[in-house]
Amino acid sequence: MIQARAEGDEVGVVQALAAQGVAALFAGDFDLSLQLLGSADRMCRDNGDDDMLILLIDVFRGVACLFRNDFPAAIAHADRATRNGEERGELWGRSYGMLVCGLALWLAGDLEESMRRLRSSLRIKRDLDDGLGMTLGLEAIAGCLCSRGEFVRAARLLGAADRMREYTQTSWLGPHHALLRETHIDMAVKALGQERYRTAFEEGERLPLAHAVQDALDVSPPTDAASADGSGKAVGSSLTERELQVAALVAEGLSNREIAERLTIAKRTADSHVEHILGKLGYSSRAQIAVWISTQKDG
Repeated sequence: MIQARAEGDEVGVVQALAAQGVAALFAGDFDLSLQLLGSADRMCRDNGDDDMLILLIDVFRGVACLFRNDFPAAIAHADRATRNGEERGELWGRSYGMLVCGLALWLAGDLEESMRRLRSSLRIKRDLDDGLGMTLGLEAIAGCLCSRGEFVRAARLLGAADRMREYTQTSWLGPHHALLRETHIDMAVKALGQERYRTAFEEGERLPLAHAVQDALDVSPPTDAASADGSGKAVGSSLTERELQVAALVAEGLSNREIAERLTIAKRTADSHVEHILGKLGYSSRAQIAVWISTQKDG
């Protein structure tokens, strides 16, 4: 930041302030985080900057206020991020604003509005194939379900989110987000008992991602992965171009490591692609992907 100031690089200064603010947030110094992020926000607005950074600054300010238990301020910042995203026609950052706002509303006791915001966020994260966003969304909605007394559903969603976390390998809201997750778990375990909770949780771990998201959105999953016209094409597949490439390689019999080598990507990325393909198609095995690919070719 010192170099950026010396060179008159105002964008660099803003980026450095924002980065330091996020680092302070993850370190648990919420007052310092808000101070740094507030300075970055003011510089952005004074300079007339109009990009994704100003939107994300508000998201992280919302998170910092959330962990300070200042829920009205968290809602205000997250709402502003959401509005800015809407004005720009932007979805990724906007949906994180919805997520943070939903969490703050849940903790503030407005369960109905919280669920509405969280489900709106999750729909966008599903459509963007944002694994981290879906993980956080499933966990947040599980908290709302606990507050509604739907502990079995909540435990299943926590299990599905836990499996997703193996692929994302991060917690975008920082380590203090784990405290919220532990709150959900404690509520469910207390209500169900350890054995029933574990049974529901493990069921969620086995649940295809698409079905877990549909459950969180309160939408009944399809009873059959094939379309009603008998074509064998999966309902709502909507695979990305890269996922279609991976699916074709799965159908050739390649392992995830071999797929990674063929496409020059990390093995963990290949693992994640295969997991997303299974979830979107509602399948549980690679053999089902191979059959699906053959039906697409025949069609």
